[in-house]
Amino acid sequence: MTAPLPRKLLLLVLASSISITLLQAEPIDSTLIVNFYNPAGDQSERLTPAFASDYQALAPDVQPSAPVNVANHGTNQKLLKAIGIDGVTVSLSPGSNTWNTDVGLFADTPILDSYMYVKGEKGALSQTLTLEGLNDIPEGQIVTVTIWGTGDTDGSDTAFALNYNGKQSETKVTDYNGGTAQSASVSFTFKKVANSNEVTILWGPNGPETSGIGGFAMTTTTKGYTGIPELQHFPLIAGLIAVGYAVSRRRRSVSVTL
Repeated sequence: MTAPLPRKLLLLVLASSISITLLQAEPIDSTLIVNFYNPAGDQSERLTPAFASDYQALAPDVQPSAPVNVANHGTNQKLLKAIGIDGVTVSLSPGSNTWNTDVGLFADTPILDSYMYVKGEKGALSQTLTLEGLNDIPEGQIVTVTIWGTGDTDGSDTAFALNYNGKQSETKVTDYNGGTAQSASVSFTFKKVANSNEVTILWGPNGPETSGIGGFAMTTTTKGYTGIPELQHFPLIAGLIAVGYAVSRRRRSVSVTL
């Protein structure tokens, strides 16, 4: 019959497993929203205000009380307001302009009737939008970025990609002619890496037509979180038990002759 593990060893294993769990920070609920528009003169009269609920329609983890930050082509190192995270700034590459439209399929549509744009000859992914200061998001948490953007003419689709931790995602393209907020948006996810606190949205016209980015929402959620340690922790815990058991057996097998 196998002898039970000594009490001290059991306590050691338990303490180790608890400490391993605590090394993984608790996930958070967070929402950061940005809307692009031109506030100048008659441009502001064309704007349809965008609220968190407009973003939530396609990004369900958006918190309805989240503030909507406004930005335009002149924005640089702007500190953003959010729920659940602090200290995030946004910077934009030069070469774009901002427009509020009153024509096309998305006139009077929140998020999509105002946008930061470049002309079609600029080419896909010619522009960048960088978010810095993602320190509050814990390592291992999944981050979702939902982006809206087209132009206001036939075929004015926008190409988007995400660059995070030195890796670029596949390119996704919105569909202006689809005529819905869903067809005019794309979504990406990435897993937060320790000390990698910057993400860049790359964007540009997907063809000869002028198009742009109307806004985006970045979210994290605790939905579905159980508090159970990740699977990679269990082999280590099992290893500690095995080593402790071997040491215990070895001690019992040693005899001393006087």
